[in-house]
Amino acid sequence: MKNLKRVVVITIAIICGIVSMSGCQKNENESKEMTWVKSSEVVDNTDEHLQNMHENYQLKKDYMLYLKAKNLEEGGTLYQIERNGKQQIQLLDDVCQFVEIGNKIFYTKPERADDLELIKELCVYDRSTKKSEKLLGLKDDLRSLISIKNSIVYYKTYDKVVAYDVDKQTKEEMDYMITSAVVVTCMVNGKIVIVGDGCVDMIDFDKKKVKKIVSQTECANDAVACTKDAVYYGVDSYNMNDILQKEKIQSKNNGLWKFDLQTGNKEKIREQSPKELHVLGNKLYDESLKEVRNGENK
Repeated sequence: MKNLKRVVVITIAIICGIVSMSGCQKNENESKEMTWVKSSEVVDNTDEHLQNMHENYQLKKDYMLYLKAKNLEEGGTLYQIERNGKQQIQLLDDVCQFVEIGNKIFYTKPERADDLELIKELCVYDRSTKKSEKLLGLKDDLRSLISIKNSIVYYKTYDKVVAYDVDKQTKEEMDYMITSAVVVTCMVNGKIVIVGDGCVDMIDFDKKKVKKIVSQTECANDAVACTKDAVYYGVDSYNMNDILQKEKIQSKNNGLWKFDLQTGNKEKIREQSPKELHVLGNKLYDESLKEVRNGENK
């Protein structure tokens, strides 16, 4: 009996140690990224953030907005952090994606159950009143959020891309079918880039046209970012005969790719596929927060 108790105690201690270590690692990564962004010479990256709203930071002149979250699905807490000091203000909870435009912060909230249906809300926080209000409550279809012109654009699962005009409170829809789960959405030069599980599509909302950048056989991962002149994305190939295990295999397609918006050409710029991609000051960075340059590690 004593041995059993000892085994239980040791097991609990090991589990607590693992959880503690993983928490420390996450905090260390958050701190590293926060310091990197905060110390940047970039004055305001709002335009870049509008292009890459999966990023958890937005720089303003005197402060930055930083989202502490496990992932975009579960959401987290949005903070305002002074760039020249340590003052940190907690603004909003339950935030998945966000962007501050003027004195308003537009954001999505995590899915919640309502009468056996999943609801994901698009909300706006007004700094002048310090109050939030719901703009849209969509049943299981608000997938990714970006801003284009004067509209908030979101993707409806397996169905449509919708532009919601914030001032007019009207919606414009475009039929769009994707055969896989959407991972992330970006916007560049007025065009929407949708990355799914194994594909990258570019949508011209005005012309209602879709250009396929990556086919499902190339297997794009969820590392994607947009600069002013290009879309960058990672590619991993898997054994398609065993979808559940998702065993990664060697392939000439694996690596970091660039899609040039001027020429329409694709080019592999690195053999190693990135886990994350970030854009700051129109420069590309990977998960190590080191700048990625064309032609390196080829």
